[in-house]
Amino acid sequence: RSKDSFSGARCTWPDGYDEGIKRAFTMHLEFPLSVGFFKWISHKIVFDNIDMQSKTSKEKRWNWHWDYQVSFLVNGHTLANKEVILVTSDGDVIEMLKDFGYENKVFTITEYLNYLKQS
Repeated sequence: RSKDSFSGARCTWPDGYDEGIKRAFTMHLEFPLSVGFFKWISHKIVFDNIDMQSKTSKEKRWNWHWDYQVSFLVNGHTLANKEVILVTSDGDVIEMLKDFGYENKVFTITEYLNYLKQS
């Protein structure tokens, strides 16, 4: 009945628990920001009544797909043993990262240049 998740966390599953649910839970453990970002986008589309087929959405919001991909890099992982940060002017990404507690991983170009001056 016990199952080791991909991240090494120990989970206990009820008999007959759907394998898809187990995998989704493991993804949530391994990539919390990406799962949260997907939920954030879904919430915005539904509650802000966003038409993803509109001209505005096609020009702007389809970029969320790219943002979602980038979120996998910011999940607390490292590249070449260095912390991953994001420098962007994208207001949606900045808002989402701050909403999920990653404000120390996202900078505007001005903030990043100021950070480099202090280092």
